[in-house]
Amino acid sequence: MQEVTSSILVSPITGVYSSDYWDDVRMFSIKMFELEFTKPELVQLAREILRLSGNKYKSGPVAEFYKKGTDSIGEILRYGQKMGVLRDDLPLDLLINIVLALGRAFDNWIVDNWNEISQNNIEHVADQCVDTLKCVMGV
Repeated sequence: MQEVTSSILVSPITGVYSSDYWDDVRMFSIKMFELEFTKPELVQLAREILRLSGNKYKSGPVAEFYKKGTDSIGEILRYGQKMGVLRDDLPLDLLINIVLALGRAFDNWIVDNWNEISQNNIEHVADQCVDTLKCVMGV
């Protein structure tokens, strides 16, 4: 479980940002998509935990895991707001849920198109993901 948390939910860009927020998000997206090829079982476990509904993720053994993940996402989003590149008219917890929902949508799309996607075009998929986030949450 520790490997999952450190590999997936603790962002490689948390606390370490460049002057280009969207490029940082792009690099994080590339890392996440690369993990889908190199450690699909860990990614699947993490995503199943994040998909829990109701109070299942607020207590018990997955609560800390879920909190680390959403805290990491929240930190990244707050930094984007501070830089003036993310909308600040929506509550942070709603923005976190938007990121999680878009992540699920891309995950489903990747699974459905797995045979056409290769490690050679991960950057293109990451660009599509970032463009979608910009459209929904950018200013």
